[in-house]
Amino acid sequence: MTITFITAGFIGLLLCFTAIQTGRMRGKTKTLLGEGDDIMMLGAIRAHANLTEFAPIVLILIGASEYMGANKDLVMGMGVIFVAARVSHAFGLIKYPDVANKPRMFGALGTMLVLLTASITVLVKAYGIA
Repeated sequence: MTITFITAGFIGLLLCFTAIQTGRMRGKTKTLLGEGDDIMMLGAIRAHANLTEFAPIVLILIGASEYMGANKDLVMGMGVIFVAARVSHAFGLIKYPDVANKPRMFGALGTMLVLLTASITVLVKAYGIA
């Protein structure tokens, strides 16, 4: 479970960063609740919230894949891609919340790729297909 724990550690650090960034924006915009009318505030909130929406299930699936004996390189790849994707997505939302941008797109695609791969890996292992 070492790969999963390392992945979770990096995601935890990113979660701290996005929480701090949201708090900083709240102070800067004097917004105590919600996003007010500031697009940068909304970007910080969504970067944090989107991470909390995806991180738990993806980490569970990566951990289950590792526990069930999936190929270590596959598990490592899922962990690395997931962390890189979430950093990219957060950067895109925090830096450029009001426009479509490549960091956000790559982050979303990377997250979906890992979610799909980990889900299939767990199902294949659970059913004893491979």
